[in-house]
Amino acid sequence: MIRTAKKEDIKKITDIENQWPDYPKWGEVGFLKEFEKDYSKIFVYDDGGVKGFINIWDFKEEMEINTLVVSKSNIGHGIGFKLMEYALSYAKNNGVKRILLEVNEKNEPAISLYKKFGFEVYNLRKKYYDLKYDALLMRKEIV
Repeated sequence: MIRTAKKEDIKKITDIENQWPDYPKWGEVGFLKEFEKDYSKIFVYDDGGVKGFINIWDFKEEMEINTLVVSKSNIGHGIGFKLMEYALSYAKNNGVKRILLEVNEKNEPAISLYKKFGFEVYNLRKKYYDLKYDALLMRKEIV
């Protein structure tokens, strides 16, 4: 089940974040700040425990996906797909016209997932991640 995150979920969310050494972490303080922003939404996949999450910024006609992470033990179970599906449904139900995101060029599973949902690369940021890897800027127009 996907639901809106609560502050009590932050520890579980950061535990998932910490499973990925190369992932740029927000940490507990960063996620607490997200709860203070009206435009920020965090959704968790919870079926007896939080197994993944997605954070979006809803700017009405435009939405940004900031982070989508699934726990290592749950990779390959379709949780990332379901979180993306939920985010797209949220966008359509809330009048979003365009969704933006950025992803490390080396994160092939994420790029593949985003392309399945119709995201296209429209630009890049050179050496954005660790001053080594490019960030692919991707977007999807909602019709």
